[in-house]
Amino acid sequence: MPADNSGFESVTRREARSGKVSFGDAVILHETSRSRVQLVPFFIPRSSGTDLAVKIVTYAKKPALQDWALVEEKAVTLDEPASRRLLDALRKHLAVSDEDGDGEYIVIHGGVSRRRDGDRRNGSVPRSESAGHRPSSSNNRAQ
Repeated sequence: MPADNSGFESVTRREARSGKVSFGDAVILHETSRSRVQLVPFFIPRSSGTDLAVKIVTYAKKPALQDWALVEEKAVTLDEPASRRLLDALRKHLAVSDEDGDGEYIVIHGGVSRRRDGDRRNGSVPRSESAGHRPSSSNNRAQ
């Protein structure tokens, strides 16, 4: 269910047929006329609490009698530590995507940084605004 104006969102957690884990509603990450990528959350009870694992599934869309049929192509399951690393990587790279230009950036976790010109950003500061900046050149760019 999408978030309403209050900022709250509903998440459904259901017991799997096995009775050993629970799962949440699939989230469509990407969809085209030929394919779909979904994330399915799984809640795994442990003695220390509940772990979250995610399964990322790609489907091909194949013509069916009246609609499209989804045919699973590939699936990758990430345990909780891998899911947390993915989340951390996305946060870091999204913060850098808010900035213009190549170079090295310092990402500040959990905060909003202020650039020297007073512009508020979501957690990244170009290293050019701090000591030790190494601007990008053709010698150190990733190929």
